[in-house]
Parts: sequence; structure tokens; C-alpha cells
Amino acid sequence: MRDDRTFLLYAALDSNSREAKGFAGALRLNNSPMGRITVAGLLAFGIYGVAEATFGRIATPSPHHARIAG
Repeated sequence: MRDDRTFLLYAALDSNSREAKGFAGALRLNNSPMGRITVAGLLAFGIYGVAEATFGRIATPSPHHARIAG
């Protein structure tokens, strides 16, 4: 727990808003090998999210089982 607070304190003191890249900055990394992996990962995660939202199902109990469970 102490390490977490130390990290957050250091991050707050060392932060520089001009260094922040955001999502657009992550996509601009595609010229480097790690940038291409980052872009591919973000794209795969987006496709997974759309597929999960489209095909994912939530199992709900029938009214009979819900009444028994309380």
C-alpha cells in the first residue's frame, strides 16, 4: 500500500501535461514497431467489444426461479 501512495505522489509531482499524448498520440505511434503493436491491440480490442455487445447474452432466471430464490 505504501508503494502505491509513493508512486502516486511521485507521478503527481513529476507530471507534465504537455507530455500527455492521449488516444490520438497512441495512434501516431504506428511508424515504430511498438506503435504498430499498440494500434493492432486497440483495433482487436474494439472488434472484440463490438462482437461482445452484439453476440453476448446475459442469462436471466425465469420468473419461477426468481420467486423461489427470493
